[in-house]
Amino acid sequence: MLNGTRGGLVAGTLFVLPGMLALLVLSAVYVLWQDTDVVTALFVGIARRCWPSSGLDGSRK
Repeated sequence: MLNGTRGGLVAGTLFVLPGMLALLVLSAVYVLWQDTDVVTALFVGIARRCWPSSGLDGSRK
């Protein structure tokens, strides 16, 4: 096991890395296509699947 400073640095890096990679991918999508409709559609689809009563389908409940 990693303890002390080395363990803290490894844990901190592994905590930050997924978010950084997600931002990098989303930025690359925007730079390549100059449009975020694909990403928006993906996120809305995920939200509808995970939270059907979220109101993202335009219905009011």
